Amino acid sequence: MQAIKTYGHQQLRILEVHQHRLIVGRRPEWSPCSIRYYPAIGQMLIRGPEGQYIGWADNLADALTQMAITDTDKVLSKSKRLNRKRSSDI
Repeated sequence: MQAIKTYGHQQLRILEVHQHRLIVGRRPEWSPCSIRYYPAIGQMLIRGPEGQYIGWADNLADALTQMAITDTDKVLSKSKRLNRKRSSDI
């Protein structure tokens, strides 16, 4: 299967298609990320491989661009710290 979008070292590939949701793999690991369309507001929510928030987009091209250029390692490391802090507070 061929990559659909390439930015620097990042490549994206559509892995699954569901109603109002795409599962997109990010290279090099092909970690599954998701793009979910919300028809009521006409926008797409983009989430990283661990479910972390990447952003909102008005169209599929913008969603794929955001997914390709986002450094999910930085976003994920923040999420892990927050999760540890929350679990220790309980």
